[in-house]
Amino acid sequence: MFQTHVSQSHFLSLDEVVTRLAQHHEIESITLLGSGAKGTLNPASDYDVLVVLSNMSVPVSLVLTTIGQRLAEVVFFSANTIEQWLSVETCNAENQAGPILRRFQKARIAFDRTGRTTRFYEKALNAAWEEERDQQAIWEAWFSCNYDLLHTKRLLTSTDPVYLMAGEIKMFSNVSHLLKTYFLMHQVPWSGEKEAIRYLTSYDPTYLALFQSYLAETDHERKVQLYEKIAELALAPIGALWDDDATAIELRTEGDIQPEQLQAAFAWWEHVLSSEIPCAS
Repeated sequence: MFQTHVSQSHFLSLDEVVTRLAQHHEIESITLLGSGAKGTLNPASDYDVLVVLSNMSVPVSLVLTTIGQRLAEVVFFSANTIEQWLSVETCNAENQAGPILRRFQKARIAFDRTGRTTRFYEKALNAAWEEERDQQAIWEAWFSCNYDLLHTKRLLTSTDPVYLMAGEIKMFSNVSHLLKTYFLMHQVPWSGEKEAIRYLTSYDPTYLALFQSYLAETDHERKVQLYEKIAELALAPIGALWDDDATAIELRTEGDIQPEQLQAAFAWWEHVLSSEIPCAS
């Protein structure tokens, strides 16, 4: 059921691949993204290619392959999707148009049969859109960050080597998520790890240095302290970390959680803990 194969693209140059794809009428446009578009490839760079299909005869969304023996991601969208995105004015985390528009600002269109993708590229350059802040995503990140921190610190207080190793693994995993949380809380669009590093180099070198110190730290206690500091600064725009004795409540709702819902949930929790239970009549 699960399979891969060696594609002929492995033995072709990027230009050859573009030429061959452009011969097929169902392929409407081909756009190069990232370092391949800017001509700044280095030995570790991959190819990022976006292909728009006028007719999606196969429901393909991504082909991870090699082109000219270099790793390549070929992402596919329908022409209808691009047309819908052309009408988008505001974007949020649930709308894929925002990240694609940002990536198109540094794109190079290699082929465009209809001009639709060129119009999308021009929209990206004109920045005729704004990204709305997703309050639900911010709340979920705030909750998740604190939840993970408390549980990880709990594991790392143990003398059991299994618990300690589990804590180390969770801490390693959680720190990578904190980088995305930082950008969400600071209302900076996320464009991948490399762009995040470039942004922090220019605008918040202190936070970047904190990450570098964490990655290089070998002392267990100091590493935990750095992890907590990274979390604290990631959430700084919206508030402090939870106290160790804090109670937080997550609700199962369809839609955004409202403050009054949380207040009611806290009141209910304290009510069911009350020792004053009414007698049955």
